[in-house]
Amino acid sequence: METASALVTAAEDVDPRFVVGTQGHVLTSGDWMRALAVEATVHHLDLVAHLPTALQPAKDGLACVRATIDALLDRSRWTGATGTTHERPPAGYR
Repeated sequence: METASALVTAAEDVDPRFVVGTQGHVLTSGDWMRALAVEATVHHLDLVAHLPTALQPAKDGLACVRATIDALLDRSRWTGATGTTHERPPAGYR
C-alpha cells in the first residue's frame, strides 16, 4: 500500500517526460510509473490466482501489462473475440 500511495503522489506531481535514473537505467518518469504499475499488477495477479472471490486487478492495470508484453514481443496489440483490445488477462492467469 505504501508503494501504491507513493506512486499516486508521484504521478500527480511530476511531468511524465521528466528523465529519471533507477537501477542503472535512464527512462522517463512516465515509463517508470508504468513499469511500477505493471509490477504491481503482476504481483496482484500472483496473490489472487488461487482466490476466486478476491478483488481482481483493475482493467487499466491489465491493459498496461498487455501493452508491455506486446511491446516486449514486438507484436501489434492483440484483439479479443469481441473486437476489443486487452480483453484477455496475461498468459498464465486463471
